[in-house]
Amino acid sequence: MRSLERSTLRESLAESISRIAAAYGFSSPPVTVSRKAVSDTGNSDFMTAVQTALISSQPQAKTPTQVWASARKGSGTTIVFSILGARHAIAHAMVVKTALSVAETAGFTDLTVQISSIGDHESRRRFTRELASFFKKNNEALEPELRAVAAQDPDKAYHTLVSSDLPLRERLPRPIDYLSENSRKIMVDTIALFESVGIQYDLESHLSTSPSVHAELVFAITGTNKKGERSVIAKGGRFDELIKKKDKTPQGHATSMALTVPQDVRPDEAVGQPACFVVHVGDAAKLRAFTLLEALWRANIAVREALMAESLREQMDKAKLERVPYVAIIGQREALDGTVLLRNTSSALQSSVPKDKLVKELTRNRH
Repeated sequence: MRSLERSTLRESLAESISRIAAAYGFSSPPVTVSRKAVSDTGNSDFMTAVQTALISSQPQAKTPTQVWASARKGSGTTIVFSILGARHAIAHAMVVKTALSVAETAGFTDLTVQISSIGDHESRRRFTRELASFFKKNNEALEPELRAVAAQDPDKAYHTLVSSDLPLRERLPRPIDYLSENSRKIMVDTIALFESVGIQYDLESHLSTSPSVHAELVFAITGTNKKGERSVIAKGGRFDELIKKKDKTPQGHATSMALTVPQDVRPDEAVGQPACFVVHVGDAAKLRAFTLLEALWRANIAVREALMAESLREQMDKAKLERVPYVAIIGQREALDGTVLLRNTSSALQSSVPKDKLVKELTRNRH
């Protein structure tokens, strides 16, 4: 099985990105988003515009669908990971974790995930009313131009203040304080999931959003580059408003994350036969399977999974198509006792392996 793996010492950044993307389910060829497609979105934020262009170009997703893309930005590259049609909160963790892994591989350090929520339409109506009241009370503290904007469009004035360093920014009301019951549940469930799979996060009161495309959750990642400069390197969230406009489906879902790396990279789909396919049975097992992926790709073991799949049969069918030598199965029992059922697809023999010994077992068997 040694031929299935590529030494990380000889691996280019583009190849590393493709391998990481495949490990988290983005195994199809990436889409190349043109400058025109980005410009046509009308969004001034480049990362949001690339995500909007990618999601808008996709057909309506009746089942969970993972797509990814790249777009040139000056001397750098913006890479997007999007999941359409997924209701399970694991989609939020999937796009964030993929972006985190790529960011680390690209040389960013001191990475911090930020999360916030703008809620649903009910939440935003509550917040807009509070904004109007806030701007009336603080009318004299506003600059004349912003005062005129606040009188006509409190939401626009809010976003202007959020992106500024004006003292009034710190006194702005927080969208997360006006969430509806349903939006609060989505927020709490996502935070709980992040904690379950080991994604460290900070709650951020005022993340930049685009109300015409975003709904519910918004994410960002800050990081330090090789020059020691710290900035927001990734943005994303739920693009449900965009899906509703595009597909005319009130319950449409799309979760996405865009990351900008300073290098000119042109990733492609991962090549070569994967060594292992991770299969889960049940929600608890889904979380255990998710945390296993990082250990495998870090050990340079080509891995595939189908965490977005709804059934065991669908997962096993995908594993057969990949023609993997090994299938790692995590069921309810394995999720509880911290083991993995490792099946050799050639001999049909299987054995229970401690989860933290799986990498060693796969590495030993490939020699």
